[in-house]
Parts: sequence; structure tokens; C-alpha cells
Amino acid sequence: GWLFQNATKNSTVLIYFAGHGGLESDRTGAESDGISKYLLPWDCNCDNLYASALSNTELQQLLSTVKAGQVIFFMDSCYAAGVMANGARDIGLVDDFSKKIAKDEGRVVIASAKPNQRSWEDESIGHGIFTYHLLEALSGKADYDNDGYVSLWEVYKYLQNNVPDSVRKLSRSLQEPSLA
Repeated sequence: GWLFQNATKNSTVLIYFAGHGGLESDRTGAESDGISKYLLPWDCNCDNLYASALSNTELQQLLSTVKAGQVIFFMDSCYAAGVMANGARDIGLVDDFSKKIAKDEGRVVIASAKPNQRSWEDESIGHGIFTYHLLEALSGKADYDNDGYVSLWEVYKYLQNNVPDSVRKLSRSLQEPSLA
């Protein structure tokens, strides 16, 4: 409600989500791949995501009420019911959830991984590898042109340059941030 009431066409809104995602069969018929995707709040019931988690459809509806000129959504999550071995979350999607969120003008999603990849966490840094490098980028390490500002494109380039290497070292897997 606060964003709906306070954001204007001159506003830039940053939204950040880190956590788990979940999947279940699409009960509404709205998903082309037959799979509903969810962001899982801390108190969700994993046996009933439809009633307790935030679906991609609900998220799109909420974001459509925000009248900001620009909305940037950083998402360190992939869609799974839980954590797989050593901090990886299993996924296997056909649809790209972030593209649906970013379909409106002025909406950008930078996601931690492509839909068919895992998003990795590293216990030694206390959170996701994507989040670690996002914080580095925003603190100034992504200021490639040394103008004192970090642009969205510089952040994305920094994530592309650093996340895959860190994940390869940790897990010998591929994790590539995506932009929609």
C-alpha cells in the first residue's frame, strides 16, 4: 500500500527479494508451462503454496499498482520447494518468470540465474553469491567508467562478470544472472 500511495511517475523504486521460490501445478490455467511459480515468505505453508505464497500473477498485479516511472527488481531466488545439496536450489522451468514481471514499460528485473539454472548460496558469506556481488556492485565496484555513479547497466555487467566465476569455484556449476 505504501508504494501505491507514495510512488509517482517521477519515482524510481528498487525492490529486492532473497529467498526461496516454489513450484506447483497451475490451478488457474494461466501458466503456459502448467507450473505456477511462487516467492515463499517466511511463514508460507509449503504444502499449500496457492494459499500462502506470493504467485507470479499476484506479484505482477501488485507491481502494476505502483505508478513509478521505473521499477527495478533484484531477485536472488529460484523456484524450488527447498534447498538442494550444499546450498543449491533445484529448478526446471520453461517460462521465464522475470520476463513476465518486466513486461510493463519502465520495469526491469535482474535475476540471480536463468530459469534452467540453480541459484547458489555460500555459507562463508552468509547469503547468495548473487547478493554478495550485488552489494559489491552497488558499493562502487561496478563503476566501470569512474564517474562516481553506478548505472543499472554497470551493475548488470558486474554481476555477469563475477557471479558465474564465483559459482564455478564453489560448485563447478553454471549460474548466470539474467536481465528482463
